[in-house]
Amino acid sequence: MTDAIENARSWIADISAMIATLNAAEAADGERDAIDTARQAIDESILSIMVRDSWRHPGHAAECGPAEYELLLSTGGPALRIRGEVENGEPTSARLQYQDWFKPWTDLDLTAAEYADVTAFAQNFYYGD
Repeated sequence: MTDAIENARSWIADISAMIATLNAAEAADGERDAIDTARQAIDESILSIMVRDSWRHPGHAAECGPAEYELLLSTGGPALRIRGEVENGEPTSARLQYQDWFKPWTDLDLTAAEYADVTAFAQNFYYGD
């Protein structure tokens, strides 16, 4: 297994743990501090958020806000990001992609549970204007 894939698998484990911690905190009534701590860990785990709007004619303003998002998790070799589509400010899909030096971005095959965790992770960020 390459370093890039090992890095991606490590990130999936971290993402799953952060989502499990957040879900447990939300399930415990009155644990506002635990929820805030879990959300802060998620917020601080990424390097950047970017969005872009859909195809349009030059000079015309975007009509419906962002259509795609990208969460950069790590850089260098290997690098890792989550990309997907946005509708009404909410992620509707998530692809975990990795890249090693001089290689193209490649989607990592996710199990259904991993996909659910990566999507839930992406849903914790704001993608509005």
